[in-house]
Amino acid sequence: MAVYDWANQAIIGSSKVDPAQVFSAAWKDENTFSTCGLKHCKTFTLSGANLNGKKNVYSGSTGMIAMTCLNYVLNGILVSGAQDGSLIKWNGSAAGKPIKQHTDAIWAIEKCQDTFITGGNDGKLIVWTAQFSPKTTIDMAKLTPLSPGIRSIDVNANGNILVGTRGSDVVEVSKSG
Repeated sequence: MAVYDWANQAIIGSSKVDPAQVFSAAWKDENTFSTCGLKHCKTFTLSGANLNGKKNVYSGSTGMIAMTCLNYVLNGILVSGAQDGSLIKWNGSAAGKPIKQHTDAIWAIEKCQDTFITGGNDGKLIVWTAQFSPKTTIDMAKLTPLSPGIRSIDVNANGNILVGTRGSDVVEVSKSG
């Protein structure tokens, strides 16, 4: 993996990572970012021209599960979505207890003011509280006849959610559904 500076058209760092693929990447600040994929969840720090990586370790009963997405939410806490529908809150490089609210892979995590939102292959959007409890669940299958599997989400200043689905549909919904 290489970190590329498009403005100066130069590689500013490189490191080995999961050769299978990187599903998601998120910046914590201008020098720290994380990536996740089928076989990894790793945090990198840029230090001059060096890119230092530290593997995050999930020690669940079944070992490492495939991470599908991640983001820094609520005061810079790293959370990742897993293929089994679990939300994982990271404390440094150690994973907390998985929170299972989705019934299938979580493919999107997005910050939204003092909350964050997850979107899953099960077609559900979940708005979370700062205490990592589900606040609102929006079932996209009940709102639209379109393909409900959620692949991406973004939130505007008004709190409206733009949802990209596995069927290439784009839908806008409010946080209340």
